[in-house]
Amino acid sequence: MNCFGYVISGGTPDTCCAAGTTHCGPAYTLMHEELSWSDANAACRAAGMELASVHSAEENDALLATVASNTVWIGGSDSAYKGTWVWSPSGTPLSYTNWASGQPDNSGGTQDCLAFNYQLYVTNSGKWDDQSCTGTKKYVCQIPL
Repeated sequence: MNCFGYVISGGTPDTCCAAGTTHCGPAYTLMHEELSWSDANAACRAAGMELASVHSAEENDALLATVASNTVWIGGSDSAYKGTWVWSPSGTPLSYTNWASGQPDNSGGTQDCLAFNYQLYVTNSGKWDDQSCTGTKKYVCQIPL
């Protein structure tokens, strides 16, 4: 049996994930407080979670279902090495991406954090954009896998 589990709120995996099935994705939790990327990262870690990471189109779709029309912070950053995007806190490179057309562009030389559901022209796009880390947004945490 394949199961892809995620939650909209509550911070715990659904019952399929808890049952230890053959495939279980991350349990995404939308946080409604608007914070900077670094404050969102710290808030997730203080709650025993981490900012969301996305490793497949399936996970991207699950994250889109979780956030609906919100543009949110997720755990990607290139602040350590410009142009080298990694997931926080693991530091693993992004193996899957869903950048919006022309992104990442590091506009103004200050865009080091990954915003999900970038809505330049398409609502609920599930696309990614690099944005300034100091802007405030809702964010998505996940239980570490």
